Amino acid sequence: MRNKIIIAVLLVLVPCMAYGHRDQSTELAPLSSLTIQSCTTGTTTGSGVDLATYESATVIVDFGTWVGGTHKIQIQDSANNSDFTTVAAAYLAGATVSVATSTAVDNMTYWFGYLGSNRYIRAAAVVSGATGGATYGVTILRGRPKSMPTY
Repeated sequence: MRNKIIIAVLLVLVPCMAYGHRDQSTELAPLSSLTIQSCTTGTTTGSGVDLATYESATVIVDFGTWVGGTHKIQIQDSANNSDFTTVAAAYLAGATVSVATSTAVDNMTYWFGYLGSNRYIRAAAVVSGATGGATYGVTILRGRPKSMPTY
């Protein structure tokens, strides 16, 4: 009887493991680069996010309320987490976010991918002509870890 129970359990578990059925949270790791805040003027840079143990990154921009000004979200990358430069459009999958009107941005979420090879990336908000600014934050969603958990 014991052997029949073990075989029955294996028949249930093996298809799940064979097709890679697992919770997606084991493959994703979000980190905030630019915490949610009101940006009104100048350039605000976020924290560098380390991609060393991941093979992909998606940039997620959460807009709250737009009041005024032009807000451009840039992605910057670095090999050492010190010397950052703006990532060229060729290394981004999708359009970066640039907002100058409230009709399309209030309480919206935007995202685009990072295709570069540097170890660190961060968000930078460049604001001009703002009277009241806008509220938003940027999260870097790291994906495809180089080492997966074992079960």
